[in-house]
Amino acid sequence: MFHLEEKNYKTLNELAEHDGIVILGGSNDMTIPLCELKQAFSIESNLYNRSFRELSIDNAIEIFDSCIAPLEPETVILHIGEADLDDFAKCPSDFDKKYFELIAHIKDHNKKCKIAIISVKNEN
Repeated sequence: MFHLEEKNYKTLNELAEHDGIVILGGSNDMTIPLCELKQAFSIESNLYNRSFRELSIDNAIEIFDSCIAPLEPETVILHIGEADLDDFAKCPSDFDKKYFELIAHIKDHNKKCKIAIISVKNEN
């Protein structure tokens, strides 16, 4: 499902520097203007976008291992859940459990990694 995007990100990872900030999100996050974001918030770290169309919490760990873990990020910004809204409405506790598993997995990979979570579809 993510073959082409995953291949492109792996190629980009060969050029990328470690210890940066990585955004992991869904379809809407793929077009985040990283240069403008760095300027607006005076971000000194390298900033990488590893978002995927229709990314689900169900495959987020696999994507993390493949496309983000090799970057050894200092921070991961998670914006996952857009593709899971229907499932979340049916069983929020299952979604939460999977999200906590993702966070634990990231921490197992790098205990010093900071994780920021951005809500999906939350106007407040």
